[in-house]
Amino acid sequence: MPPKLVGRTKNFFALGVLFYMYDRPLDTTEGWLKKKFKGKDAIIEANTRALNAGYNYGDTTELFMTRFKIEKANLPSGTYRNMNGNLATSLGLLAASEKSGLNLFYGGYPITPASDILHTLAAWKHFGVQTFQAEDDKEDMDNVIRDNISDFITTRVITRSGVVTNIKNLKKVRAEEAKSIIIMNSVASWRPEEERKLADALVLKSIMSIIALCEGEEHPPIVCEIHSDRDRDLAENISNGTVKALNEVSVLSRMIAQLALSRNGLSVVYSDMVGFDGNEFYFYQPDEGWGGPLTFGESTYRFKSSTPMGIHNAEGKIILNPPIDTPVTDEDELIVFAEDDSTIFYFKEPVYDARTSEIPQIATSLRNQRIALLNWTPKTDIIMEKLCSYLPAGSELCTYVSEINGEMDAIKANLSEVNPGLNISINQMDFNDLNKLHDIDPQSFDSLLILSPGGATIEEMDAFVISLLIRIRQILRNSGSSQWPKLITEVMDSENIDIILNSGVEDFMVSNQFVSQIMAQVSEEPLALDVYDDLFQAEGSELYIKPATYYFPFDGKESITVSYGECVRAAQLRGEVILGAQLHSEQKEKDKMFGITLIPDKNEKFTLTPEDGLIALARDES
Repeated sequence: MPPKLVGRTKNFFALGVLFYMYDRPLDTTEGWLKKKFKGKDAIIEANTRALNAGYNYGDTTELFMTRFKIEKANLPSGTYRNMNGNLATSLGLLAASEKSGLNLFYGGYPITPASDILHTLAAWKHFGVQTFQAEDDKEDMDNVIRDNISDFITTRVITRSGVVTNIKNLKKVRAEEAKSIIIMNSVASWRPEEERKLADALVLKSIMSIIALCEGEEHPPIVCEIHSDRDRDLAENISNGTVKALNEVSVLSRMIAQLALSRNGLSVVYSDMVGFDGNEFYFYQPDEGWGGPLTFGESTYRFKSSTPMGIHNAEGKIILNPPIDTPVTDEDELIVFAEDDSTIFYFKEPVYDARTSEIPQIATSLRNQRIALLNWTPKTDIIMEKLCSYLPAGSELCTYVSEINGEMDAIKANLSEVNPGLNISINQMDFNDLNKLHDIDPQSFDSLLILSPGGATIEEMDAFVISLLIRIRQILRNSGSSQWPKLITEVMDSENIDIILNSGVEDFMVSNQFVSQIMAQVSEEPLALDVYDDLFQAEGSELYIKPATYYFPFDGKESITVSYGECVRAAQLRGEVILGAQLHSEQKEKDKMFGITLIPDKNEKFTLTPEDGLIALARDES
């Protein structure tokens, strides 16, 4: 038997000792083992041997000076409830959940007594109980969780093992009654194609197992991660229920492309938006309706701090940053950016009376840019494609790789044909050669994007990025130029963020965290993925950080003081929705979110300088 399976028999050894102590026969339990694990002879034999070994150990070692024999109780006839420790524990957990008003989550893997408690709790989904059956051994999962989460606050995380494609295992935890199901992909995006294909197939099999478990009935919403576009489309059309399939490479590539086009700090906004400890967007509709005719522009002033970003209309369409005169009907939901759904309060009268009626007449246009991408990864071609869809004619996009191949040449040729006004190049270079890096003239670019390569470990991948950053920073310092390009990088391990920041990076993307956090959000609200898809498209509106001078005239003043409600109105006059402000004086302070303040109260006062910015949902950067 495998060592791990041998270790699991220790409970039966202890049970055998107790049987000796209380003078109980072994045959009943031996019979239960044969019935419980029928067909699994190795498990039956191992646990039977452990049970007898424990009994004999108590007998031969004279471990107990006294033995006990409890005779059958003489109880009056009537209806009795058989209460064992597992049932009592389950009822206690449920009672604590009900009394505290908090949802109960219980996770575990096949071991006594976790299995019995999980089976009991799984039957109480109507009380809001959530159960989770894990596949890996508890010890392994505990170590991973403990290494990656420093503060659990009030949450208790419990792990469990079990093959997730096994319908019997899914039945044990009543997966068909879950609020939502998240299926993680077992292979990272930088692994070989064959490994990704097999991992995608296992995700599809898991979805089919859940559908089979539900026997054709509506299944819980499923959120999964799939690499292949073909398999992703297949997953989302595999049943009549809701299946949302996420492509890590596509989502991250579109995010990184947008970072190159906005002022520094946009990654902080994204981090807050996708993280559960920050702000999120919710689909909101008051129970009693909107209280009469309402336009999208008017709705903005019916919330004190929460901010409507768009409309989810009765036809199911997501519309971000619609025109301010767009009507909001009682069948529509507002897409509201808020700290929590419990903090969303709708007022039937405006909470702020904005006085701003004019904005500065600034001649702005999309500016030509020079952007460099360093390293070829599964994301590079998508980032190039997205940047080409944003950049105006006359811009330059330079990609540097360790070795050029035919696929890269084909991608460049296709992009150049579709975007004849852009200067697109793919160049071969040695990233370890300081002279070669110097020759590309880093200070001549508006933005430098350093992408994380594939590697055996995420530590190796971040080490490559950090070493390349150090070389580039040395070149920029020696250039004597006061105008550095915007440095943007991809980070795999959040523990390396401080090192990255000290290397001169102004925007960064913690790849593994972003994908996991988006999946968690989508599991709570499947339509959230549709909002992200809309947000990261070149068509429609995206997030930008724009100068305060676009919204207010400073007339030579060093600063002006305005209420946030006036900022909201100024943005409306520009056809935008704002989500917050960025103070330039705090841009280097990590403890102050790098100067980012999101969805403040509309009555809160801000002292703005021409160097400060507003975080806008807008159609372009101009």
